[in-house]
Amino acid sequence: MTYPPPYPYPSAPAPGRRRWWQHPGLIIPLLVIVPPAGILLVWLSRWKIAPKIEVPRASR
Repeated sequence: MTYPPPYPYPSAPAPGRRRWWQHPGLIIPLLVIVPPAGILLVWLSRWKIAPKIEVPRASR
């Protein structure tokens, strides 16, 4: 019996736990209703820009 080859890419690590003030459900409404408070929370949450994932092209 042969097994399929392993998946070539490792699975992404699970995101870390967010504090209650870093939750998008709180920050996005605050950006709309009270912009200075929302901007402050976005600044304090230090959200990281997701890294770009490069997909290798299939060789012909």
